[in-house]
Amino acid sequence: MTGGVFSIRSDSGSGTSVRVTFGIGSIDRQPLGDLAGTVTLFITGNPRVNLFFSYSSAAGNFSVTTAEIKEALEDDELNLPHFFRPIRDMITSNLDHLGVGEL
Repeated sequence: MTGGVFSIRSDSGSGTSVRVTFGIGSIDRQPLGDLAGTVTLFITGNPRVNLFFSYSSAAGNFSVTTAEIKEALEDDELNLPHFFRPIRDMITSNLDHLGVGEL
């Protein structure tokens, strides 16, 4: 209804890819809410899943993967409580740079 796209692709032995694209030009689009918090919950709640998150706007692009976060934090156990805030802050900072708070 809002011009977005949703797809799921699963390949045996390779994993599953879920892609969601939201159109922002429609009056029917619901507010995004706490996007950084939601993405952080997916990452910290599923540390064995390599999540790829990408956000694009006219202001630029931001993307991050679980693997990149593990490498930067030098730890595989992202579900430990002390990792939630730094991951959320990093995502928030990058989304703020793209003007996500203005949507």
